[in-house]
Amino acid sequence: MVEIDERLVLSREGEALPEHRSKDGSGALQLREVTGITGERLLVERAPDEAAVRSALAAVHAAGIRAVAIAFMHSYAYPEHERIVGRIAGELGFTQVSLSSEVMPMVKIVPRGYTACADAYLTPHIVKYVDSFRSGFAQGLASAPGRPCATQLSFMQSDGGLTPVEFFSGHRAILSGPAGGVVGYALTTWDAQRKQPIVAFDMGGTSTGA
Repeated sequence: MVEIDERLVLSREGEALPEHRSKDGSGALQLREVTGITGERLLVERAPDEAAVRSALAAVHAAGIRAVAIAFMHSYAYPEHERIVGRIAGELGFTQVSLSSEVMPMVKIVPRGYTACADAYLTPHIVKYVDSFRSGFAQGLASAPGRPCATQLSFMQSDGGLTPVEFFSGHRAILSGPAGGVVGYALTTWDAQRKQPIVAFDMGGTSTGA
């Protein structure tokens, strides 16, 4: 894990700022106000130092790691700092960069961070599988300049809904198997007229849901 020196503070009218704020030699608070995508006002106490971020991530890349998850405390409201680190990671050669603000834009950082980590770990395997699946079809089920592909390819997500292959990623696929089972027996077994309750059991090779 790499810790980035970054900090945003929610700005509330009339609320005193804590005393630990960074100050310059004059004693003036070095804070910049920004407006988050939620409409909330935030104070930028410290933006990521791009040189320090590049150095830290370069060491991780040199160790052979190619997937990275990025999670900051208030990125659900102001994702720009995650995007800065994500851009640097891409420039350094990381092939999978999962931003928590994109994967799961929710307030609580712990579940958001866990989800981003799961996405960073699983998505490269999902991409490898999808590429292998598509390679068995004409044109690889993909469009090309002057050669459009009429076949639409979608995958089922953990919520039971379908998503175009371009948006299918690790965190969306964790429970797609059991979700498919639920959708399948709901469509084939449930009688809308009698409305008799059913009990179904779906067992797969990687996950089991009832």
